[in-house]
Amino acid sequence: MIAGGAYTPPSPWLNAIREKISEETSEFVRIINDRNFVKYFGKIQGEKLKTAPKGYPSDHPYIEFLKMKSFLALNEVADARVVEPGFFGHVVNAFRAMKPFNDFLSTF
Repeated sequence: MIAGGAYTPPSPWLNAIREKISEETSEFVRIINDRNFVKYFGKIQGEKLKTAPKGYPSDHPYIEFLKMKSFLALNEVADARVVEPGFFGHVVNAFRAMKPFNDFLSTF
């Protein structure tokens, strides 16, 4: 598995991520809809709250992102693929595609 993001971040970090998504939604959406990000990871994954987090209205246009408790980019790889020629390039390209996502989640 090639993975990154924020898996169940502590409350201060999670709150900062939600605030950043709320304030910079267009940048977040651009990152997760980037052609290469989608190619390697599809959609972001992670457990979600059932209701809006405290401080956010339930009708927020991006409430589904704000309800997330983890923000994960996952690329599952079959064991046999690991020894194939070109696999290193696949890993490098996946991490390049993931870097803007990780940067977004880590800079406040």
